[in-house]
Amino acid sequence: MVGGKIRQALLLLVLGCAVADATAPRDSALRLSLGGPRWISGEELLMALYGYALVPTWLAMGTASLLSPAVVLEPAQKQWGWSLGTGIGWSPESTEQRFSLVRLQLEYEQLATARVTTTLLADWNAVPIVFPELFRLGGSLGFGWYWRAPERRPYLQAEAWLRNAMGIWYIGLFPQHSLGLRLRYFPAMSALPARWQLALGWWATFVW
Repeated sequence: MVGGKIRQALLLLVLGCAVADATAPRDSALRLSLGGPRWISGEELLMALYGYALVPTWLAMGTASLLSPAVVLEPAQKQWGWSLGTGIGWSPESTEQRFSLVRLQLEYEQLATARVTTTLLADWNAVPIVFPELFRLGGSLGFGWYWRAPERRPYLQAEAWLRNAMGIWYIGLFPQHSLGLRLRYFPAMSALPARWQLALGWWATFVW
């Protein structure tokens, strides 16, 4: 129902622009040269709407695609925050659309304080979804290290996700993205107790 209303609104907009273009004076060049008023054509109106509405949306999608956001929660510490990151991956496939088997993810996290994490992961692209060459269900296991002055600490990581392949030429989907849940376990070290961390988000990877 909402989709039908959106289509009706777009149709009315296009029809309005067509009427405005058809009724615009054809001596606009003469009017402009004489300093008189000039009508805006339907084509110019559509281009203005395109520039003001779609371009910022595409820029936001592209930024989110490259610097993938996630919501981070540490239940024991009753803390939550966010992270931004990206990564590089390796695949044995030589096709344009491909999935990583090994990834190196870099992230900036902000919880109680800022921290930087580096994670090495092995991927299992287990279950094809709809289009096997484009979407997969799977998971990852790996380990990493984070830096937060004065604390430096290793961790183990597991993920479950739905991902798109690297190389889909569509705004927001060109890198590989792994959308799902991430679990990290920080083992006890000297005076630091063990703790768990949960995250929900998607993680961008450029696969080679």
